[in-house]
Amino acid sequence: MKKMFQKIIASSNNPSISKISFATLIAFCFFIYTPSLKIPGVIMDIITIGIPLFYIILNIKILTKFKPRQWMSVIAMLLLIAMSIVIPQLYETMDFSYFTPLAFYFKRGITYVALLCLVIKRHGGEHVMNYFMLYFALTHVIYVISTILLVIVPGWQDVWFTISSKGTFFDSLSALDASRYMFRIGWQGFAGFHETLCCTFSAMFLMYLRYGTRSPAISAKWFVPAFTICFLGNMFYGRVGLVATLVTCSAAFIHWNRNRIKHIVFATVTLVILLALGGAILKTVPEMSDWYEWMSSPFTNLITTGDVGDSSFNKLQKMWQVDITEDTVMYGDGRYTNDGLYYMNTDVGFLRNILFWGLIGFILSYGLTVYEIMGLRRISKVLMIQAFTVFLMFEYKGAAYYVLLPLIFVVELAYDIESKEKEKWQQLGVSNEEG
Repeated sequence: MKKMFQKIIASSNNPSISKISFATLIAFCFFIYTPSLKIPGVIMDIITIGIPLFYIILNIKILTKFKPRQWMSVIAMLLLIAMSIVIPQLYETMDFSYFTPLAFYFKRGITYVALLCLVIKRHGGEHVMNYFMLYFALTHVIYVISTILLVIVPGWQDVWFTISSKGTFFDSLSALDASRYMFRIGWQGFAGFHETLCCTFSAMFLMYLRYGTRSPAISAKWFVPAFTICFLGNMFYGRVGLVATLVTCSAAFIHWNRNRIKHIVFATVTLVILLALGGAILKTVPEMSDWYEWMSSPFTNLITTGDVGDSSFNKLQKMWQVDITEDTVMYGDGRYTNDGLYYMNTDVGFLRNILFWGLIGFILSYGLTVYEIMGLRRISKVLMIQAFTVFLMFEYKGAAYYVLLPLIFVVELAYDIESKEKEKWQQLGVSNEEG
């Protein structure tokens, strides 16, 4: 009897594409990337935050699943949001621009918890973490496909953006930039830094589900196209994600297949051939040549000159050279933006953080991020190392920690719920055996 229950735990509700709920997947797509519909803002707020909050209230028991570590993270995040309001007033800068991303991704955390409730309702708790990872990854597969359709199908952008806002970013692009950024679009509008980060995590989740679990939670016939599309998303939305996915997922793949050398060699050769063929084809398409040159320039530079530097990378390097006083390091300047640009014209996340609230906020925000990432070791040490590497790479390029926090938070919450559920099954198995 005990063996039967162990078998149930291992396989009865293991994620697979065939068990995916279409309605649940649509909910993930809509609430993670809610289109900016041309309707009154208050109605959009009701949709984006009111509905998830209401669903959590209907499933209020989810809050009883929070452990002290989850409550501590919630309190720390609320403290950061409060500091983003108080500090500009204390310093009389009245620059509340840091509040916007912090509050937005706190709301995103609420959305993730509501979606987690939906997954539990649909699939139960035994494999809820794996199901959440799979739904999250498939959401980005669909989002990347939407990008392709919006770009290549004539008239689709015009039709879609008559009911949804495209955003003002595209209006400011030059003709050259517009061709390079042609794929930086999805049904939500502009897609860039944060979307490529989520594509990287989607690729990591797919890699974990395929190779990091005791038995593969996704078959090869679904893993390969899904992973490839997420990788395409990195190519479309931001090269830092492209590099992060290549580094972290290659290392994870080699680690999880270290006893299958032929498998590693075959995958490596296949990847090189596909990238070479894809590059050769894209270079011949006039509409895509500028985009391809932009996307591939760090890699072609590395191969031809031994240096990944291009204009964007060199510009980022100069952004590290800012004039910071000891007082700024200790207490911050209370500024996040200035005249529509980031304060002191730096995109570097580490610098933007300390420039705003100094050492205390720096330690609190990054301490919380590292704390959450370290919690992933309970799931997989490889996943933890991947997440930490991605955090460093993205924070070097821009501000990413507040994007990571809600996602890692809900994955760890799902893991705790799953562990509790499996513990119940095991106890039930022991009880039946003793009876």
